[in-house]
Amino acid sequence: MAQWVICMAEHKKTGVYNVTGPEEPLTFDQFLHACQETIGNDVTLSWASPAFLAEQHVKPWRDLPLWVPEEVQGMLQIDMTKSTADGLTFRPLSETINDTLTWAQHRPDTYVWQAGLTPEREARILAQWRRAERSNSIPLV
Repeated sequence: MAQWVICMAEHKKTGVYNVTGPEEPLTFDQFLHACQETIGNDVTLSWASPAFLAEQHVKPWRDLPLWVPEEVQGMLQIDMTKSTADGLTFRPLSETINDTLTWAQHRPDTYVWQAGLTPEREARILAQWRRAERSNSIPLV
């Protein structure tokens, strides 16, 4: 996007532009699987219901970045036609994933993250989810 902004300034183009991305619709599931594929990680994804996450006081966007509640998902579906008509392009998702991982790995050990679950809290929530899943299952006889 920075390259596009510079190009727009050089051509003295002004106005209101939406640059939400990505170019094609992308579900949270597709994004996470792209992360797995790009990084080569065989992590197991666990899907918990929004109701369960609310019970655990998990906050959308802050505790789980990129998780947006259904009632506000429209903010990610804003029309970008004007921006793409004026040259906005999108780089491959795998490139963004790799660059973000590299950036995160080079943060100082003392860096305090402002969003996301701590590993300890994530482990507690996952353990609670697994207990809840077992208690809601129907035993086979």
